[in-house]
Amino acid sequence: MPHHCPDDKRPPAWAVRTAADRKALEAGCFWDAAAAERVIRFVEKYVTSRFIEGELRLFEWQVRFLQSLYGWRSADGTRRFKTALLHVPKKNGKTLLVSAIAAYELFGAVQPKPLVVSASTTLKNAEQVFDNLKSTVNKKGNEKLKAISNPVPSENLIEVPKREGEYKALSSDEGGSEGLNCSCVIVDEAHKHKSPALFNTLEYATLARPDGILIIISTAGDDLTHWYYGYVRRGRNLLEGKDLDPTFYAELYEAKETDNLEDPAVWKRANPSLDLYDGYTSERFASTLATAKKDTAAWLNFVRYRLNIFCRSEDAVWIQLAEWDHCRESRPAAAVLAGCRLWLGLDGSQTTDPTSLSAVWLLPDKRYYAESHAWVAEDGVRKREKSNLPKYAQFVATNCMTITPGNLMDKNAVLPAILAYQGRGQLQQLVMDGSMVWVFGSEMTSDHGIKAEKMPQSNRYFGPVVKQFKFDVLERRLIHDGNEWLRWCINAVRLDVNKYDEGRPYRKKSADHIDGAVSLLMAYSQAVQAAAVPEQSSAGVIFL
Repeated sequence: MPHHCPDDKRPPAWAVRTAADRKALEAGCFWDAAAAERVIRFVEKYVTSRFIEGELRLFEWQVRFLQSLYGWRSADGTRRFKTALLHVPKKNGKTLLVSAIAAYELFGAVQPKPLVVSASTTLKNAEQVFDNLKSTVNKKGNEKLKAISNPVPSENLIEVPKREGEYKALSSDEGGSEGLNCSCVIVDEAHKHKSPALFNTLEYATLARPDGILIIISTAGDDLTHWYYGYVRRGRNLLEGKDLDPTFYAELYEAKETDNLEDPAVWKRANPSLDLYDGYTSERFASTLATAKKDTAAWLNFVRYRLNIFCRSEDAVWIQLAEWDHCRESRPAAAVLAGCRLWLGLDGSQTTDPTSLSAVWLLPDKRYYAESHAWVAEDGVRKREKSNLPKYAQFVATNCMTITPGNLMDKNAVLPAILAYQGRGQLQQLVMDGSMVWVFGSEMTSDHGIKAEKMPQSNRYFGPVVKQFKFDVLERRLIHDGNEWLRWCINAVRLDVNKYDEGRPYRKKSADHIDGAVSLLMAYSQAVQAAAVPEQSSAGVIFL
């Protein structure tokens, strides 16, 4: 039976936006008008920014966001929303809201012993967030806050002994985020967190608090496999009535790729603060748009940062070369590799495309060492891939490619390399695409004792692999010796992302090749699985 909400506890009409809100009302959730008004009074009285002169007056959309977070209550009186998402372009006052929420949670909210944490991408960003909150403490007229605060700039920390409270500004550059019992976590510019490590440690840091909340604030990114994009998709589902989670709140300000991006109405829909303060006007917005259209890179940045549209996957490389090059190290000693488990991946071709064999060793320190080699048929290359001949000559010179005579790839050219790996490590498996299983599979097992397995070339199978692979590259858990062929392939990979956020590697241009990356991912898929299980049970595990 639906719960009847008394008039004095019924939320204002604007606060009931989604099917989840209506479901929450039926479940006994209610509106605390005093709490909703209190947060606005506190913020406008105490909070400031280094870039604001005079008194702060929140914009209507900012008031709505804050009042929704603090006005809605569960039937038991605790905070209704445990997770909140604000997806908004730059120049709309996002940083101010981070400071406002941090200040209110630390000084104004009713949680005992508050521990408020903001998570930034770099130490410099963390210092900026800390400085914003320190400006609030030091604001003229805020003597009460200053009297009970103890800022520690060297640690990006503000202590409030009277409340047994703390504020910490953390960054991905440093540790210290494990085991925190937070009352509030604010993840700033979530799309810029290249590694999910910091977010993973903080995502559940508020669960032990009845009124704990995780707030994620960001603009759009360029990676559709990034964890933040998953939250944006979830927010869209909430607003469309497909997600009925009453504990999740989302406000999304974004244009669509199908919109007329030169329509001022679209600008205002995506930018809630447009024309609300000096310097951020439609006239200036139009001028910036016109300039950005003259340069592809500038336009992509404009679309991302000013209209909040995620870059399409084909417009952005999967792994930046600077990130890949950062993983270059000397090849481990042969004796070390010989004692390590080893997996091979084979991406085959019979005509013009290269055939690539990649190897991944699981090192004693749980890192991975990777290398790759390619073979191409000379006549096929000369007929159809003349533009790549200079690159191939370079690869041959650096001993990472072999050009074979004729117009067809002979499997016997690759076989000796496969067999040689039996003496270079504890070979576990040879993983191949479907076509190569038919060519090589039974022969590998029956004639050479090498277990051969097929990895389907689908989003479902590649999705988890490409995410974990990129994570290990960013964390330098995967190393290589600078193989030029493999570097070229990594740079050419684009991701085809399906509706389940599963990415599959593909190439954007026919002249590009990703065969080395594909064979590497196939070998890596088994190595990363084996790293999580005891050695004696790792062989034969297939990544699903």
